[in-house]
Amino acid sequence: MKAIYEQLASEAVEIQEEIIKLRRGFHENPELSFEVGETGRTCASYCQNLGFAVERCCAELLGMDKYGVIATIRPDLEGKSIALRAEMDALPIQEQTELSFCSRKQNIAHLCGHDAHCAMLLGAARILSNHKDAFKRPVQLIFQPSEETLSGAKKVVDEGFLANVGEIYGLHVHPRLKIGKLGWRSDALMASPDELSIIITGKGGHAAMPHLCVDPIPIAAEIILSLQTLISRKTDPLDSAVISICMLKASDAVNVIPEKAELQGTIRSFSATVRDFLHREITNMAGFIAKAHGAVAKVDIIKGSPVLTNDSERAKELSEIFNALCDTKVFKSLNGGAIQMAPIMGSEDFSYYLEQVKGAFAFLGAGDGREDAPGFHSSSFMLDERALPLGSALLAAVALTRASC
Repeated sequence: MKAIYEQLASEAVEIQEEIIKLRRGFHENPELSFEVGETGRTCASYCQNLGFAVERCCAELLGMDKYGVIATIRPDLEGKSIALRAEMDALPIQEQTELSFCSRKQNIAHLCGHDAHCAMLLGAARILSNHKDAFKRPVQLIFQPSEETLSGAKKVVDEGFLANVGEIYGLHVHPRLKIGKLGWRSDALMASPDELSIIITGKGGHAAMPHLCVDPIPIAAEIILSLQTLISRKTDPLDSAVISICMLKASDAVNVIPEKAELQGTIRSFSATVRDFLHREITNMAGFIAKAHGAVAKVDIIKGSPVLTNDSERAKELSEIFNALCDTKVFKSLNGGAIQMAPIMGSEDFSYYLEQVKGAFAFLGAGDGREDAPGFHSSSFMLDERALPLGSALLAAVALTRASC
């Protein structure tokens, strides 16, 4: 396969300017999770011009003039497809960079790299169009909306677009990972994110007479502190998990003890067992503490996306293909290679796909390796565009490798 990887790498570099132009176009014209109309039309038109079969997805979620895109290469072939995915949506944040192509929209910007993901997948599409005669089964390109709301992937699955998919792969640019590196894991890579709400109901009254009240605020404080013991004393130290209470709402006046206090936060974990344990124990602990003080605690937990768990064989092969590309003439100067990375508490709805089929998700280095570089969702988020052709080459290479065997 060495000669094939050399060819794919060269083809990626040849269209580097086109990939960068696509990325900058998306960057200048960002669209939020449920508003990806122009982005969807651009991706659909590009793939149609390459001769691919194009379908709409998630139109019911977004509205008929806004949609995700499923583009299939060689739909005439039998067998399970190899799927590649990119997200299309931006964030409701004001960009604070001085890029010549910064966002033209107020309080909307691509500050997580989804513009780069779309551009890399379109670049891979162009490369794959040159090699479609080598396919033995179809390749499916998924341009997905609403990743930032963790709802788009589930909608793609619910609409049946993974029914004929055998494997799926995805990349995410990383601004703190050095260009030329691929961060991967053979198991759990990203956490499940669950929303937590606890409403404590006591008895309100005048702040000068707390003995006549059941003050929910100190009860809330006790619950906040006690919840941390679920991590430090009841969870195996080798099983990472996080409970963060990030909002506390109570009285609007300095002399009023409120009837209610509300806590909101997030629960993160890397296994279904720990996840279920924390849900159960949070509910029990909050209820017992409130009852001990004569109050009532109502606990609501909304499950987010699952833990993102890679298939070990598919992740290993993805890393090996990346290493092979880094050894090609055009990419050798990057001194790159795949590295095993620690799991992160961030979340990704690509996990819904990996619940259905085998596959792998990895982080593509797009920075200079500085740990203090602006991170995901930062108003100053930036990336090194030299990563784009490498990302396109990797997506094309894994698709061609798996679809031709």
